[in-house]
Amino acid sequence: MELEFTRFKGWLDDAGDDWPGLVEAERAGEATWLLAFDDEITVAVEWLEGPSPRITLSTPLGTPPVDRRFVVYEILLSLNALWRENGAVRACLEAEGEIVLGISADLADPTLDGLRQLIASWREVAREWHAFVSAPAETFTVPGIPVSFLGLRA
Repeated sequence: MELEFTRFKGWLDDAGDDWPGLVEAERAGEATWLLAFDDEITVAVEWLEGPSPRITLSTPLGTPPVDRRFVVYEILLSLNALWRENGAVRACLEAEGEIVLGISADLADPTLDGLRQLIASWREVAREWHAFVSAPAETFTVPGIPVSFLGLRA
């Protein structure tokens, strides 16, 4: 287990120009990193201790406009209720109404390319949900969850 964490830590500590779209990578703790991308999506990556390699990814989505908060919160509650069907993606409400979207996933065979692909897929999800959360009421469209997340274990 320690070997996987050492490799993982090296990948994120050394993240730089070779990561597509990455603007800044910063360690926020012993096993937590904040990755800022050129599409204004920030991803917190955290290594979790356990019997198998596991990480969480989370992204702040912003605060919905006042006239849409009830609808957005209702849809996010539905998203949480369907976590088994949506690849274990969940949302929470943080201080001052900001919504954070997150997922926890096993890394059966951690590789740098696999981690990059997982984060790239996560950014796609986060971009769609960020647009949904911040959109005005007249452009109401609920995003989905890509099929690629449905195989991840919660």
